[in-house]
Amino acid sequence: MERSTIIRYTNTFRKIISQYLKNSIGIKIEIYNCGNEGAVLNIKLQSNQLSGDVEKGNYNNILYVLNLLDQRHITGDLSNVSFKGTNTMMERDRVIIIKDCSNSEWSEFAAKKDVMKLVNA
Repeated sequence: MERSTIIRYTNTFRKIISQYLKNSIGIKIEIYNCGNEGAVLNIKLQSNQLSGDVEKGNYNNILYVLNLLDQRHITGDLSNVSFKGTNTMMERDRVIIIKDCSNSEWSEFAAKKDVMKLVNA
């Protein structure tokens, strides 16, 4: 994935979702770039914290990143799991967004759509 595409998306996402949050809520987005598979965004909403992105590095595949994140939605043998489009997992203290590398998934329209899914959940 192109770094600039991911950063443009996260900036747009943050700008839109911040309209629905109190001013004291910071939006920290950890970026796990998975190259040709897309990227994983680990989004944490934190009270009285600064907003920003943390680029966690480049990874070979999404499944490896999901194991790193200790997420609770997809467990067991992940070898037959694949992702297309945008996949969202909501947990108590974070949201994990998995996106494939399709340009349409990283557009401003996609960011608005992703935020509205969260706001209306």
